[in-house]
Amino acid sequence: MSDDIVDIVDIIDLKPSLLRDLKNLYKNLEKDNNNDYNVIIKVDQKNFKAHSVILKLRSEYFHNLINNELAKKMVKFSKKLTLEVSDINSNVFASCLKYIYTGKFSLQEDDDVMFDLFIAADNLKLIDMVDYLQKFFIENKSYWIENNLIGVYQTTLNHESRKKLQTYCEGIIEKDPELIFISDLFHTLKKTILLNLIKRDDISLPEFEIWYYLVTWVHEQEPPIDRDLQKWDSSDTIKFKERIGDFVPYIRFFAITSEDYYICVRPYKDVLPEKLVEQLEEYYLTKKTSPPPDALPPREMKEKNPNWLKRRHSMGKQPPGLQRKNTLAKPPVVVQPRIRTVSKIINNQKIKRISRWIDGNESNELGDSNNNHD
Repeated sequence: MSDDIVDIVDIIDLKPSLLRDLKNLYKNLEKDNNNDYNVIIKVDQKNFKAHSVILKLRSEYFHNLINNELAKKMVKFSKKLTLEVSDINSNVFASCLKYIYTGKFSLQEDDDVMFDLFIAADNLKLIDMVDYLQKFFIENKSYWIENNLIGVYQTTLNHESRKKLQTYCEGIIEKDPELIFISDLFHTLKKTILLNLIKRDDISLPEFEIWYYLVTWVHEQEPPIDRDLQKWDSSDTIKFKERIGDFVPYIRFFAITSEDYYICVRPYKDVLPEKLVEQLEEYYLTKKTSPPPDALPPREMKEKNPNWLKRRHSMGKQPPGLQRKNTLAKPPVVVQPRIRTVSKIINNQKIKRISRWIDGNESNELGDSNNNHD
């Protein structure tokens, strides 16, 4: 009798045929005569067909959305259900829907599109896709992340599912905080992140550049404040002072040269504490050898990698020292008064020469070059 008993010790795996049928199900959605779908998804003014059971099984987002829609309507699934998905590009959503049905998506897209796909996958709770794309960006797109550091980093904040990418960005910022300052998206940086950066002692940028980027950030916050200080009224001064107030204690003003102070900082002295302005002007005008005892020491300038300037140039940023005279408030133009002749004996040329001699800029005796009294 034992000979009639057959023990089945192997489990037959016909998964490829299952995947084939799911792929066919996905392909059939595009056919005009296909009526077996029961969900219409509106994305960016485009409609997508789908099956509720697949959506709910593969995506926690759709599981909750479908259940909530049914609960609101208080009906069973007697007819097709229409869902709306916002904040996702229709082409990106098409890639997500294909992944939901087939488990496949393309890596041949533009890097920006790939990152949009990562964000969309996370919003739709496609966990495996999110984990894969995080690893993909970290291992293959490090240069792109550096060039888009602010956007990538701020997108990962407060999202536990994006923690790996967030940690990677924090590692870059810890090593090269300067990348934040030279980013084209610097004006979008959240205040708390910028404040923590400016508190650091190891930013390898000249202090006037840090000040330059800070005032640029303040100008560009909403609502923007006019860059032409001559057009300011009292409300602009108050607004600017409120925005920059928390940062001022952490700027190393006494590490800024007198020329850079005059060009970059002095035009904004009305938004700085009066005591600080007095200390700075005393420091520069009297040429004191040391700043006040409570002044922060200069930052520790780390030796930069030789590729640093090359990378900075590739990000389209010129050091503000090359352009600040045109971008920040200009110093007043001093018009030299015209010298009027007051004597018939001494002409204008001799008057100018006497003036240079008095100032110590004329080495020859007054009468050396010309003994004529005309």
